[in-house]
Amino acid sequence: TNALVINISSVSSVLPFTPYGIYAASKAAVDAFTRVAAVELAADKIRVISLNPFVFHSEMADLSGNTEAFARASNPSGKPGHGTDLGQYVVELYEGKHDAQYPSGSHISIDYGNATWPVSEVPPLFFEAQKRAAADKAV
Repeated sequence: TNALVINISSVSSVLPFTPYGIYAASKAAVDAFTRVAAVELAADKIRVISLNPFVFHSEMADLSGNTEAFARASNPSGKPGHGTDLGQYVVELYEGKHDAQYPSGSHISIDYGNATWPVSEVPPLFFEAQKRAAADKAV
């Protein structure tokens, strides 16, 4: 067998965001499971990786108040991520376009530059972006 398993995690598994501790812990568990499964399935030539997106605009984000304006404001590149971006990346992984770059057990950040923020600055920037998005929505 030469297969690939892709788990969807979050950059929240490694960057602290309050008050989302439970969410972060659940995503850290996905990353841990990815590493363990990579070891357990290696003999069967099954690779396991996780994708770790940052704030993406989605229906789930809308329900939690994280609008497209918020996704854009909380992103240093100014580009709001979309679920379709993540979906396209998954398709490309399965098609082998990125396959050789990532060994089993890898966690791939899809964050449009958010990993460049020092961890100590992420929460203030995150909440400032949330305030700007709320202000944009009020206008």
